[in-house]
Amino acid sequence: MNEYKPDWGDKDRIKQLIERFSLVYTELFWKSISNHLQEDTPFGLLDIGCGPGLFMKEISKRFPKASLCGADEKPEMLQEARKRVPEADLIQGLVDEKFISSHNKKYDIIYAGLVFHELDNQINFLDGVRKQLINKGGLLIIYDFVIVPFDTYVKAYVPFMSKDDIIQRYPKPAKFLKNDIEFLFKETGWSCKATYDVLPVTALFIASIGYK
Repeated sequence: MNEYKPDWGDKDRIKQLIERFSLVYTELFWKSISNHLQEDTPFGLLDIGCGPGLFMKEISKRFPKASLCGADEKPEMLQEARKRVPEADLIQGLVDEKFISSHNKKYDIIYAGLVFHELDNQINFLDGVRKQLINKGGLLIIYDFVIVPFDTYVKAYVPFMSKDDIIQRYPKPAKFLKNDIEFLFKETGWSCKATYDVLPVTALFIASIGYK
């Protein structure tokens, strides 16, 4: 995994995730998601790196016919997720090449929220999900940090940390430019249907299987 990956089993980090959820998952984010999902249509969704289940809980409210599955490597996260979405299937473990090749279920929606930059190999992940985990006509939704100009990064993070800390972190946790992620989609057989700038430092990508 990415060397800058935090310890997501830490209770303070879990608390921080919960407190900041609405700041990161804005109404623009949900409006963009709603452009591609039908409220009254059943679909199966796999939330990769589901954390404390905040995304799945919100999905269940907005799309009540969704069938949910969440995967996370941290048992502390899954304990929190069980409280919020008891109806969801929960899997402990990394969604890595071994998981992808051995998992015997496919989904209509694959969601990866703020975890894409932490993967060991983004190309293998995208290629494996396309071949093994997604149903025909399904969507891959990635929401992640993207590299932006330094002044944009500073303005976005000033409310949360000191300028010294911001300088030390730049461009972490971002790993790719927005165009880089769109390029990786194309290289691994995906067609990027839409890209949304949700926050100054994040982007939402909606992709379907292309023709590779």
